Amino acid sequence: MKSFKKIFLTLPLLLLLATISLLSPTNVQAAQFEFKSYTLPSDQTIYEDLYVVTDNIKIDGVVDGDVMLIGDTVQLNGTVTGDVYVLGRILDIDSKVYGNIFVFGNNTKIEGLVTDNTYVLSSFLDYQADTQKDMLAIFLDGILKGSVGDDLRAVSQKPNIGSTISGDLVLIGEGENLTDATVTGEIYDSERLNEIAKSQGVDFEETSTFGTRSIGGNKPVSLIINFLSFLLVGFILISITPVKTYKVQEKITSSTNEFLKSLAVGFAVAILLPVPLFILAISIIGTPAAILITGLLVFLMLFGRVWVETALGQEILSLLKVEGYRPFKSFLAGRVLTILVNIIPIVRIFYNSILSFVALGAVIRMKGDYYQLANKQAKEEKKKNRETKKRSTESSKKKTTTKKK
Repeated sequence: MKSFKKIFLTLPLLLLLATISLLSPTNVQAAQFEFKSYTLPSDQTIYEDLYVVTDNIKIDGVVDGDVMLIGDTVQLNGTVTGDVYVLGRILDIDSKVYGNIFVFGNNTKIEGLVTDNTYVLSSFLDYQADTQKDMLAIFLDGILKGSVGDDLRAVSQKPNIGSTISGDLVLIGEGENLTDATVTGEIYDSERLNEIAKSQGVDFEETSTFGTRSIGGNKPVSLIINFLSFLLVGFILISITPVKTYKVQEKITSSTNEFLKSLAVGFAVAILLPVPLFILAISIIGTPAAILITGLLVFLMLFGRVWVETALGQEILSLLKVEGYRPFKSFLAGRVLTILVNIIPIVRIFYNSILSFVALGAVIRMKGDYYQLANKQAKEEKKKNRETKKRSTESSKKKTTTKKK
C-alpha cells in the first residue's frame, strides 16, 4: 500500500475491539490463576475462567469459560467455550473456540474452529482455521488459508491469501497474492483503494511524506509490525524475568560510570569473542559449545535490548516526574524512543549498536556479580564448616580428657 495513513486506520481497530471485549460485562465466574509451567490434560475440564502466565503453556483439555494465556511458547489444542486471549513468542493453536479469539505473537500458527471473530497481530502467520464471522489480521509475512464466514481485513507486507471468504476482502499490503482465494463479496486491494481515493480527489502516490519508503527508507507496515512484535517480546521477557530486569537496569542507569562500564564490556566481548569461538568451532568436540555460545551472544545482543530500553524509559519517566519503578511503562517509553531515533538514517546505526553492546555488557556484569556472590557464600560456608568441625573436634577432645580423669 502506498499510504502510511491507511495503516493507522486499521491498527486502532484491533486495539478498540480488544478493549471493548475486555471491558464488556459478562457472566461472573470464578477464576483459576497459574504462574508455573502449566499443562491441562485432555481428560480434564475447568469450569471457570483460566489465566496462565508462565514460560511454557499447553492446553489439551476443556475450559468452560474465558482463557488468557501469556507465555513464551503456547500450545492451545483443547476446547474453550468463551473468549480466548493469547500472547506469546511461539503460538500453536488448534482448538475449538466458541467465542472470539485475540492472538498477539511473533510466530503464529492457527488451525481449528472459531465460532465468532478472529483478531491476529503477528510477525509471521500461518492461518488454516475456520472463522465463522469476521477476521482481522495484521502480520509481516504469512499465508492465510482456511475460511472466513464474513469479512476478512488484512494488513501485511507480504500477504498470501488463499482463504475462502464469504464476505468482503479488504487487503492492505504490497505484492498481494490472491491466486487461490475465493471471495464471495467485494475485493478491496491496494489498486482499487487508490482508484477510490483518486475518484474523491486524493492521490496517495503524490503524498511522498506518507510513501511506503518514507521514514528513513523503512516500510510503514514493517516498521509498525516490528515495533509491536518487539514490544510484545519485551513485555513477555519482563514478565518472566522481573528480578533480572531490575538488576540489569542497575548496571545501566544507576550512574554514568555504570553505563560506560557496561558499554565497554559489551564492546570488548563482541569484538574479541568471535576469534576464540572460531577456533573452538574448528574442532569437532568444540563445535556444539561454539554454536551454543554464539546463539547466546546473539540472543543477548538482540533481545537484551529490552532491558536497555526499559532502563532508558525509566530515565524518561523520571524526567517527566513519574515516580516509582514501572518496568512496563518504562519499556514502552524506551521503545518509542528507539523508534524515533531509528527515523534518523545514520544516527540509528550508532544507537542500535550502543544498545546491543550495553545489553551484552550489563548482563555479563550482572552474571559476574552473581558469580562473585556465589563464591563468597561458598567460602563463608566452607569457613563455617571448618569452624564447626574444629569446635566439634575440641569438644570431643575435652570429653576424652574428662573421661581419663
